[in-house]
Amino acid sequence: MFPFACIRTSNRRYINNQQTSRTPLTAQGFGRQCKNSSSTPRMSSLLLVVTIVLMITPASWANSSGREFMFGIPETYDSSPDYIKLFIASKYVSKVYITAPGISFNQTITTLANTSTAVTIPISIVARTIGLSNKAVYIESDQTISVYVMVRDENTSDGFLLLPISADSRDYFVASYEPVEHASEFIITAYEDKTLIDVQLKTSAGPVTIGGQSYSSGQNVSFVMSRMQTYFVKHEHDLTGTHITSSRPVSVVSGNKCANVPHDKGACDYLAEQLLPVAFWQREYVCAKLKTRGNNRLRILASVDGTTVNIGGTHIKLNKGEFYEYVNSSDVATSVKSNFPVLVLQFSEGTLVDSVLGDPSMITIPSTNSQESEYFYETPFSIDNHYVSITIHTDQAKGLRIDGSAISRSDELKTTINTIEFSIIRLSVNPGKHHLFHVDQSVTFGVIVYGFKKDESYGFPLGLSTNDDHSLSELFNSSCSSTSWHIDIDMDKLRHRNPGSVATDIYFGVNSCTGHKIGNHLIFDYDIETCLTSTQTNGSEIVYTNQLVYAYHDPNHNFIIHSINWTQGISCHIQWNESDHSYVTYNQPTGGNNGSTNSTTSIQTQFFIDPNFQQEITGNPLNATTGAKVFVKTFVQNVDWTVKMKLHSCYAEPNQNGHGARYFLINNGCEMDANTHFLSQTDHETRFEFQAFPMTGPDQRLYIKCDATLCDTADVMSSHRCDQRPNCA
Repeated sequence: MFPFACIRTSNRRYINNQQTSRTPLTAQGFGRQCKNSSSTPRMSSLLLVVTIVLMITPASWANSSGREFMFGIPETYDSSPDYIKLFIASKYVSKVYITAPGISFNQTITTLANTSTAVTIPISIVARTIGLSNKAVYIESDQTISVYVMVRDENTSDGFLLLPISADSRDYFVASYEPVEHASEFIITAYEDKTLIDVQLKTSAGPVTIGGQSYSSGQNVSFVMSRMQTYFVKHEHDLTGTHITSSRPVSVVSGNKCANVPHDKGACDYLAEQLLPVAFWQREYVCAKLKTRGNNRLRILASVDGTTVNIGGTHIKLNKGEFYEYVNSSDVATSVKSNFPVLVLQFSEGTLVDSVLGDPSMITIPSTNSQESEYFYETPFSIDNHYVSITIHTDQAKGLRIDGSAISRSDELKTTINTIEFSIIRLSVNPGKHHLFHVDQSVTFGVIVYGFKKDESYGFPLGLSTNDDHSLSELFNSSCSSTSWHIDIDMDKLRHRNPGSVATDIYFGVNSCTGHKIGNHLIFDYDIETCLTSTQTNGSEIVYTNQLVYAYHDPNHNFIIHSINWTQGISCHIQWNESDHSYVTYNQPTGGNNGSTNSTTSIQTQFFIDPNFQQEITGNPLNATTGAKVFVKTFVQNVDWTVKMKLHSCYAEPNQNGHGARYFLINNGCEMDANTHFLSQTDHETRFEFQAFPMTGPDQRLYIKCDATLCDTADVMSSHRCDQRPNCA
């Protein structure tokens, strides 16, 4: 038998050049031939090298808009609710993929810009069995979207805002209400495999059954979840204050199957909210009565011991998992201030309390720092009367608009927090689609929407911004001179905001500019023009800008960033605070002519945003964000059964010339990265997934190179090289 023959080919497609055709990489016409001189010229095996260029962007969770969502729906009062709808809103034309594999539901829609689109989800998605199930809904979009969920069941409806998947979505406290006849409940949805969940139970009374065992208040329960799994828990007493932590991001929706608010006034209404992670709780809120209702009923929930709260002039002290219920019949804007971040929820009461149309619902209140500048939303037509409550700085209220018209301020309440006057403006709105915005796009404001009919209600916030620059800036002091930076982070305060924060994961501008610990402080002292500091001249002033970055690094390869927890802009000599943005771009291979072989077999690689390989990432460049899962399919385009293929290796480099650290995703046909997984392999196709990540470096670009081997099935030696069962440790 003649010695093994090989042809190595190299194909690249670059950003911002003329090589933009999507011609598949082909074996014909490439490479440098290596063969035994006595053999006939034919393809024995072929090694194809494909370069993928990525422009990396830190994953941004600046607000409740995003591109990737996951959630479950806890049990409803009726086993067959009228409908479950998603209302998807965006400023852009968006291609949105929705899947619920556990009920075999898949749907793709294209939304219009500057409006909302409704999608109906099968009611079989509702969780009814305690414990593990496959009742998750996953949503992914090629543009930034906002998503609202409406669960409509005549007399027992409610809705909630979806929050995008975030690296900080690992720490929650359950919010619910005391049930009279039916369950207090929550449902956890896992984003990744091997997610360890720890639940520290808190109940108003009675043991809780989980996994067939009985647990008392204060006991811990731990279990492991896989991607797209849900875990449902319910109890006949209030579970508010139950603490849920996870090793990987999860979402939690909590509420009641049927609740009276207050518990001694009959109503029996469904309550549901997707919980805000503790990392995004705040310390200042303003809240007024819901329009038309008799009382303002709030619950303030604490995450740490020693939390002091001033609410409407009442001073209280709370420990971890404790809450205070505030009720006030006066029609005033009530301020909430605390020394540590808290969660504030507003409850609509039953009609038996105030003899007004409507029944209970539960609403997460946006803080004065957690707001956005523009909202698109749609009211559910099954409800008769719809309202909005807007919270804004009083001196900015005149710029508010709804559907293009100035907002009436006839129902406006005011209060002052730290010398800043806030207004709450309550409006009655018509059924249908609405656009709320401010004429100055830099002005942000908070909004809750709600509605009532006989024995029924709904309510949820339109936005819960996780843009926490304000609270982050309170955690550090920065100063500079013409020659140096000095930055001081209080790590104790940071850990109150982000439990588990690690000083070694924080850097200034570039990964090599790390801080040094002095007591509980992390200090950064660097020359003014180092650490990738940007310099500009603005009139007579020199402006230096940079940013603090809290990144999660690979434990074995510190130059690999798996996710960005937060960024905080730093400036010198000018009041300017801006975070950098970039994109992940995947570039398809193009053809060339560097030689010849006798094979006409072609190889193509496609990229997808979904695990079912239905939503292809198209365009040039192709975009994704750090931490997003990317699904890859490499396949023989024109199947020739005398040829088979093996994906040999894929690795990342920080530059195009191949100099610098090399990080393998796949090597010798084996998975090398913890977030890279083969999904399927045949003789003519390989499917795998990996998690997009940046490598530290000045240009933020990442080059992924993949080698695929083609083998001649008639040649035993060659065919063995394409064996899909490598000996992987």
